[in-house]
Amino acid sequence: MTGRRGNDRERGMILLDFLLAFPLQLLLLMSMAVMLLAAGRWYVFLLADWELQQEISSSMQRIVRDAESGSILKAVSPEGSGGLRIIYKRENNGVLREEKVWYWVHEKDRLHKLVRNQNTAPMTGEHALAGVDITSFSCRKVKPGLFRIGLEGKSRVTGHRYGLTTAVYVPEVP
Repeated sequence: MTGRRGNDRERGMILLDFLLAFPLQLLLLMSMAVMLLAAGRWYVFLLADWELQQEISSSMQRIVRDAESGSILKAVSPEGSGGLRIIYKRENNGVLREEKVWYWVHEKDRLHKLVRNQNTAPMTGEHALAGVDITSFSCRKVKPGLFRIGLEGKSRVTGHRYGLTTAVYVPEVP
């Protein structure tokens, strides 16, 4: 009978252990959930910033490549915004041909997008995670044949800005 008295003293210990451990387990689970949500948000912000940099740099590379292979650069305003017109003069079978490439900022769905030749296929702002909004696009003549081209965008997700500026030399064709 004495063995049962020892068990009487331990009666309710499992309930007490449960009452102490359950809030700690809930606290650990909640903190893990908060960390998981914070990591997911950080990952989306990282993707948005990466996409912003990618769109600005790939657009700038294309503009510079076109500008370097063109013969005439002109800063223009086709739709009331800053723009750039590049004219290629090429000789094909003894015939001199002119090809024109236009770059400008076009507003579509309350988002400013960089466009090449047609506003139906913008170069920026088409990625759903980034929401890249072009804040400035400029081309100005610094010296004869030397042009400064700048492009800047802002992510609507993070609010961060990213811009590139370069100088392009295009020998003047008489």
